[in-house]
Amino acid sequence: MAFLEAQNLHKTYRLSRHNVVRALCEVDVSVEAGEMVGIYRTACDKSTLIHIGGLLHSPDKNTYPPMSLMIDGIDVAGLSDRARTQMRAKPMGFVFQGFNMLFAMTALETLRSLPNMPAGLGTMPGRRP
Repeated sequence: MAFLEAQNLHKTYRLSRHNVVRALCEVDVSVEAGEMVGIYRTACDKSTLIHIGGLLHSPDKNTYPPMSLMIDGIDVAGLSDRARTQMRAKPMGFVFQGFNMLFAMTALETLRSLPNMPAGLGTMPGRRP
């Protein structure tokens, strides 16, 4: 079973009444646990796909055929904002690019400052916990 499995993903951004951006249209993806994946296309589609797979955004719901989004065997397609936040905090993690780091801290210090930090990072020699 794939860790992330999506079928028929669509994502549309409505910028105004007459201006619509279709970032994803009929996207299927399957990623096994531990698999490393590269996304090579340009434009906004790869960021949108990462945001949906990372549960930061929701895919469009009223698609035909119906879309599906499964993470670790759990149907996450219709989760509320709160449920997506809880899912991100427990069985998965999301590390942003450098612009979301705290500039006065190292990357490891920034990660340690997060609530519910996963076990296993411990302390580094010469650093206070």
